[in-house]
Amino acid sequence: MLLTLFFASAQAFNSALPERGLLHWLFSFFFLWTLWNNQFSAFDARRLLRSLAALFGTAFVLKHLLLASLYAQEGGWLQRVAGALLQGVSLGTLDAPTFAPATGYISFFTLVLYIGGLLMIMFTTHEDLMKPEITQITHRNHGRNQNTA
Repeated sequence: MLLTLFFASAQAFNSALPERGLLHWLFSFFFLWTLWNNQFSAFDARRLLRSLAALFGTAFVLKHLLLASLYAQEGGWLQRVAGALLQGVSLGTLDAPTFAPATGYISFFTLVLYIGGLLMIMFTTHEDLMKPEITQITHRNHGRNQNTA
């Protein structure tokens, strides 16, 4: 389960963070800062989940809505001028690659599944994981298979 959570977290971070440039480093810093603060405070799963959802949501909106529309090739002249001005003011550190139209949707559903999975883990108790009914059913079925052989 920890391995699955690790790979899901890596995919969610990769989906929400910009690929390169100044925004990649800024968002990486904000994620690191949030996780660092939560590590040394009194653990509250609800607060951690709220802060992660807010960070992932903000990163998604900025990456797939703001930056993608700002650097879109089919944008109007005002959009291209704003993109060029932003590029000139930031000295090229706010560059963003163009994405396929489905990339934002896939990223959104990835983040929704990740946050939903964290919610399910948060509401799962230790007793739910160690229910004896599951092991008893497995042992009964295994005993029947040995008796019929």
